[in-house]
Amino acid sequence: MSKKAFNLARDSVYVADPITDLRIIGGLILSKDEQGDLDTEPDPAHPLTDLRRLKKALPEPFLANIAHRGVDTPIQIVKLDDVATVVEGKSRVRAARVANRERAKRGEPLIKIKCVIKRDTSATALIASIVSGNNARMEDDFSDKLEKLKRYLDNGGSEEDAARFFMVKLATIRGWLAYEDQATDETKAAVKEGKLGAAAAAELARIKDPEEQRAKLGDLLSAPDPKARGVRAAKIVRGAKHSSAITGKKDQVKLLEHVQQMSHGTRSEKTIAFWEGVEEAFKLVIGAKDVDERLIKALKESQTADKAAK
Repeated sequence: MSKKAFNLARDSVYVADPITDLRIIGGLILSKDEQGDLDTEPDPAHPLTDLRRLKKALPEPFLANIAHRGVDTPIQIVKLDDVATVVEGKSRVRAARVANRERAKRGEPLIKIKCVIKRDTSATALIASIVSGNNARMEDDFSDKLEKLKRYLDNGGSEEDAARFFMVKLATIRGWLAYEDQATDETKAAVKEGKLGAAAAAELARIKDPEEQRAKLGDLLSAPDPKARGVRAAKIVRGAKHSSAITGKKDQVKLLEHVQQMSHGTRSEKTIAFWEGVEEAFKLVIGAKDVDERLIKALKESQTADKAAK
């Protein structure tokens, strides 16, 4: 079917049929009931390519909601080659297409979608719109964000702007890039399998020597408590200079006083697990030989007291 042009001269809002009027870049990889007449084949070089998201199945409750209520929130489009091309809101368009095909069979009114028109068609602006829209709804996982970050930078965007669009600190963006360039296969597998958080993995990836990184990864994963595998633990394991404060005896004495005060509270499974986790975390991130013996004794006493009180 030929493309359908639309007039942007005066209007900033465009009402469209999701099947005949709107184009999704790479949309031809979708199932037949989610495809539109103007969709294209995948193009990795196109700034609006978002294949990882397109490959994700739409949740049934989401499909049911769109089928029942239609699309309340306008999507964002841009005029490319005189065609209304979806920038942000692909999932809503896909769901509306499914709903309309069912409505057409029943002879019911079709869903129309309100579209807000984006004027800036530069590659960096388009990628930034995708990032901002997806990130604000917290739908992207770490791999999605990393892929979009690389594409944004490859198209001339800056790390500083990327931090703003992803709503993170600049150091986080640089940590993600270090992860992409330096993380070993083992570190990446740990993230994929849910054994290690992305932030902690990014810290480990700052260790450039692969063998050392693998060894430090093993140290982190050996901790029985997931809380001891966090980003702070990763910083200490890799020897970050700014993380050495809690290794000092003076700070441990302060913690000792706190432990002794807290250990007189209510006894429960939760508090037993808590003190066990605290002990393991300190041994891991400080090193068993460097932990004040009085602190270990206090933690042991807290665990014993909790178990005896059950």
